[in-house]
Amino acid sequence: MTVPPYLAAALRNLRARQENSGAQNPMGLIFPSSTGTVCDQNNVGKTWRKAADAIGYSWVTLKTFRKAQETLIARTMGAETAAYQVGHSKVSMTRKHYVEEYKEATTRARC
Repeated sequence: MTVPPYLAAALRNLRARQENSGAQNPMGLIFPSSTGTVCDQNNVGKTWRKAADAIGYSWVTLKTFRKAQETLIARTMGAETAAYQVGHSKVSMTRKHYVEEYKEATTRARC
């Protein structure tokens, strides 16, 4: 996955803090569980829902981020690239379920 330089730097800083903390992380994960293993997807979802609710964004789900990412990739690099990124073998699947339809607002002068 390609990430912007500021995110790469932030992830490197996180990795350095993890290594200095002495916490278990035998798999070298970026976001390990408290025991150093892969996080359970249900726990990630619960943690996100609590955080989103606390800041007034209860409508935002993890799929919201995925759709936003795939829409941005499709608009800038093409739907084929977006399908590859999300792991779909058919571009039509990505377009149907993940790429937001482009809607342009029109303005009309009122007389």
